[in-house]
Amino acid sequence: MSTEEYQIRKKRREKFRKIVINFVVWVIIIAFVATIGVFWGDQAASGGFPKIVKVNRATYDYRPDSVFSHLHEEIRQGIVEQSRGLLDPDFVSRYSLSQTVQAIVNYAVIYDFGKSVGVEASQTYLRRAVEQIYGGRRVIPSEGMLDYLKIRQVNSAIAGNSGVVPNVFGNITVAELYSFFDIVNFQAVTDILYLNTTNFISRKIDREEIEGYYRNNANIYAREVYVDNIAVEERPLAVEMTRFIQTEGWDTALKEYEGKYTLIRNLTLKDERGLNRRYNSAIKMNPGEVLTNTQYEDGLYHIIRVNNFPRFASLDAYTREAITRDYIAENYSLLKSRYLNQIEEAIKTAEAMIVTGSSFNAVANTTGMSYIRTAPFSPVTDAIKDQNEETIQVPILNNLEWLDFVFTANKNEASPVFRTDDFAVILRVIERKESFDFSYEEIDEKVYLNYMRFKNYAGNSDWFNTIKNKANIVIYTNEIEELF
Repeated sequence: MSTEEYQIRKKRREKFRKIVINFVVWVIIIAFVATIGVFWGDQAASGGFPKIVKVNRATYDYRPDSVFSHLHEEIRQGIVEQSRGLLDPDFVSRYSLSQTVQAIVNYAVIYDFGKSVGVEASQTYLRRAVEQIYGGRRVIPSEGMLDYLKIRQVNSAIAGNSGVVPNVFGNITVAELYSFFDIVNFQAVTDILYLNTTNFISRKIDREEIEGYYRNNANIYAREVYVDNIAVEERPLAVEMTRFIQTEGWDTALKEYEGKYTLIRNLTLKDERGLNRRYNSAIKMNPGEVLTNTQYEDGLYHIIRVNNFPRFASLDAYTREAITRDYIAENYSLLKSRYLNQIEEAIKTAEAMIVTGSSFNAVANTTGMSYIRTAPFSPVTDAIKDQNEETIQVPILNNLEWLDFVFTANKNEASPVFRTDDFAVILRVIERKESFDFSYEEIDEKVYLNYMRFKNYAGNSDWFNTIKNKANIVIYTNEIEELF
């Protein structure tokens, strides 16, 4: 396939790129619609309850038993189950709330479309759903629960896995498959030299700066906490000692009640049986704090004072990396300005070395940039992988100028420096498969299924964006911020 032929087919290829770009977004939308439905409420928000969004005439607020509160609980429970309870409860609450705010707009738009075309939930479905939720018992559901059940069926019928929209495109023609197969087999192997700003800063930043951030946020990242633990057999004594500690102090209480308790100094609390109730309380506290509520666990009443959290150096590499990335993300603009001269000097050196014929690998070793050689990929792939079949994070597929270079440039030609906010990238095409002789017989079931998936996702996404653009959407950002 020549460069001219490539340009002729570019429009067709970009249609498939739309599929890739919207793939993840639509998976999320369909997944939620198919499993928990779209939640909405006709009532306007009453005084005292934060308003979240308004889609056309429907307002969604954060009152108990509201559409939004039901959706938030569904998302929160899903996160807890997927994380197996390992995430901090406060983090789960904040994260699930932010996800719910994002999701409610999409759900409301789809449901409003359903109303406009007369799609309604059947009474038979509602009766069976109530029986299933309440274990066969005849229960009158709350208004919020009833809305939830109605909307589940409506949205399943429209956009669920067996809904009208995902299955509206009909049969796929052989001509479509032939064209798709042609583009799939137009593949390139590319060398990528790149500087990721976050990674670059993480290698340059002083470790003491990261450790200081960890010390101020240790209760978020640590998986154990060191405490002094007083244990007594009777609850009244535990309550009395706790009150005494609050007024007179820990050490004075130890002397005052000597002989009436058991003391374990520097006990390590973890999320384990017999310790997890105390751990879940202590992990939210700061060093020096005493838990004001006694904890009953393992047959005794416990009063705990937090001493410390694990040292930064003792954390596993994954956690240390996460802490570093979080610190950089929270202070990105400041840190990028601090290291901007070093970043630009590395890029300038890379350009000079490439001009003199240096390999990308040699440039990476000299400048601190990173180097990857891709596995073969096509313009319509949904992920680019390296030679070890690991997915790369350089955003080539999200930048058509970069993608055009890969499939139009001469082999071994280095690109100019392509930039995003967090990346500086130089590309070099190593191999490109520009022709492929095949017959219809080579279009097997896998090719058919891939094209059907791409086609459906493209149609779904275009449909959803069309109805969303027509909707009148108001997001109450001030009231949402108060929830966090």
